[in-house]
Formats: sequence, C-alpha cells, structure tokens
Amino acid sequence: MQDTAWYCGYPRCEVAYFNLFESVVLVDELKKSVYPYDLDQPICACFGLDYDDIEADVHEQVPSRIKRLLEKSQSSDARCQTVAVDGQCCMRTVQRLYMKLRAEQSSR
Repeated sequence: MQDTAWYCGYPRCEVAYFNLFESVVLVDELKKSVYPYDLDQPICACFGLDYDDIEADVHEQVPSRIKRLLEKSQSSDARCQTVAVDGQCCMRTVQRLYMKLRAEQSSR
C-alpha cells in the first residue's frame, strides 16, 4: 500500500490500513502488534514511551517523561515518518492520553 494508504488509529478498528482502491490490511495481519490495538506496546515507536509511563506521570502529577519525550521528538534521533505505524509524531496522542488520564484521576 505504501504512501497511498491511511491508518486507522482507533482501538476498535479491525482495519489497520486502507486505501482508495478498497485494499485493506487488517489489524490481525500486521507483522507485530502495535498501540492502540495492543495497550502493552509502546505509544512512541522511536523512544519506547508507553501507557505505563504516561500513567506514572499522571500519578506523580509531573509530566517528566512526557517532557523528555517532547525534547527527543524534536531531535534528529526522531524517526517518526519511518517507524511510527501512522508515520506521525506520537506527541499529540501522548498529550491526549495524558489529559484523559488526568481528568479520570481528578474525577475519582
């Protein structure tokens, strides 16, 4: 599918990639499991930040791991376009998840 495909990043999707020609790659057909279909996999393909790291930042009330990831994501070591399942930097996903978990924690 290469550059002509889109990625479905919703955990409930059965289709991981699809294109205009009605070709699909199912989640079950991926060579390895990936986040968000498998919450045990790293959210950040470049630097390995995972769900537990974000939960720890929320619990500690200091986003130190996320801040380090932000710094790394802006460095030349970031390879998002080639290693991330969607070809995008994970910071948006990480920030959304952090805010969601913070809101859940404060509502308890």
